[in-house]
Amino acid sequence: MLCDAVSSFFRNAMELYCAGQDNGTAAANAIRSRGLRIWDDSVSYDTSEAYSFQQLLQLLKISKWNAPTLYLPMLLSATAGLQIAEIVRIHFDDIDLDNHCLDLPRTHKDYNGPRSNIVLSMENTKTVYLPDIIMNEIKNQEKRLNALQEQDAKFNPFRYLIWSQSGRQQQENFIKKPYERILSKCSFPAFPWRSFLKIRLTDIEIDELEDFLGYETSMNFGACEIPIDKHDLMNLTGTTYF
Repeated sequence: MLCDAVSSFFRNAMELYCAGQDNGTAAANAIRSRGLRIWDDSVSYDTSEAYSFQQLLQLLKISKWNAPTLYLPMLLSATAGLQIAEIVRIHFDDIDLDNHCLDLPRTHKDYNGPRSNIVLSMENTKTVYLPDIIMNEIKNQEKRLNALQEQDAKFNPFRYLIWSQSGRQQQENFIKKPYERILSKCSFPAFPWRSFLKIRLTDIEIDELEDFLGYETSMNFGACEIPIDKHDLMNLTGTTYF
C-alpha cells in the first residue's frame, strides 16, 4: 500500500514535469528493504471510551483559553496519537519543520491501533506526520522558548517542546490537575487521557479544528509569555483562585 503510493507519487511527478526521472521503484525497494510499514486504516480498532469530534473540540477550546499548558499536548495526543510519556520527551531537534513530522523511538506500549500518520521501521523508531494545526502551534511554542532564552540563556537548555516552570523536562503527571479542571467544565462523560489516542479524525475534521480554534500569529503572539495554567500560577504565588 505504502509502496504503491510512493511509486504513484514519482510517476505523477514525472508526468507533471516536477521530476527529471522516475525514482519510484528505487524508493519502494528502499522502503521494503528497511522494513517500513504504515498503519492500515482498514483495520478495525477500539473506539469505546473515545471522545466525539464535538467533545474534543470543546475540550480543546477550554484548554486553549483556560489551561494553555495542556493545549499542545492534547492536540498531539488527539490528532497524532502520541502518549504523554512520548510528548514530554520531545525536543525541538526531533521535529522536521519542512516535512511536518518527527522521529521518535518505539516503545513496548505502542498498541494504540492503526493510524495513517505513523510509519514504523525495523530500527525501533517511528515517524509521526503532523497536521498543520500542530505545526503552527509548535512554531509558536518555539517562539515562546526563544523569547524566554533571550532573558535567561540557561532556561530549558535541552530545548524540550513541553517544559516545566523551572525550564526542565516536564513530568508526565503534570496533566492531572489541569485536565481534571477542564473536565469539570464539561457535561459529557469524562475519559482518561489515554482515550485521546483512540480518536481518529478525518482530514475534514482536522481542517475544521483549525477553523474553529485558529492559531496564533506574530501579530498576537506575546513574546515574553510563559504558557501557564491560572491555578498553577496561584499555587506558585500562594494566592487562592476563585
